[in-house]
Amino acid sequence: MLTSRLPVVLEPVPVEVDRSPSPELLPSDSWGGPTGVWWAGAVPDRNVRAVHGPAGRLEVRGAGRLRKADDLFYPAPHGERQPVTGLVEGVQVTGCADQPGARGFLKQLTAVSRERRRMRMVLDDGREWWLRAAGAMGLEVRDGERRVVGRRHARRVELAAGTDARAQLAAVLLLTAFDRDGLLVFGRVG
Repeated sequence: MLTSRLPVVLEPVPVEVDRSPSPELLPSDSWGGPTGVWWAGAVPDRNVRAVHGPAGRLEVRGAGRLRKADDLFYPAPHGERQPVTGLVEGVQVTGCADQPGARGFLKQLTAVSRERRRMRMVLDDGREWWLRAAGAMGLEVRDGERRVVGRRHARRVELAAGTDARAQLAAVLLLTAFDRDGLLVFGRVG
């Protein structure tokens, strides 16, 4: 069990497709939290991973192809930007997700670095969050100031208290949209 100082805990609840917040969403996960139910899943027709929370929705359109609810995006092989859109507390949100250290042909030929093993989400308002693998089975999201915003271990999700709805939705989207294997680094790497 993941222990942390992140007091907002989202506990897994059974995924019931007929109760999904959007008819187009094929849910892969759902959680109960102190403010309501959260959903994550795929919209294969639009090649999108989406998160619905009590305060709104965020989605990322990705590289690769989604066919089932559990499909995840593998970090784009050449660092392409993947559009992020949504509606949070009635405000339209746009931005992108990418893997900055992976851009360019020469970068692909160089040694692996820990910097290249992180995903970044940047919104048009300048806020950013970083996803990385943490420990043997976990994922962790930090904001631009390196504060932990969210963690996931198995199906349980923890979010930092005091963060706004946009940061919480961004954390859950990053934790549920990208394949962890593309973020792993073993041993000491530059």
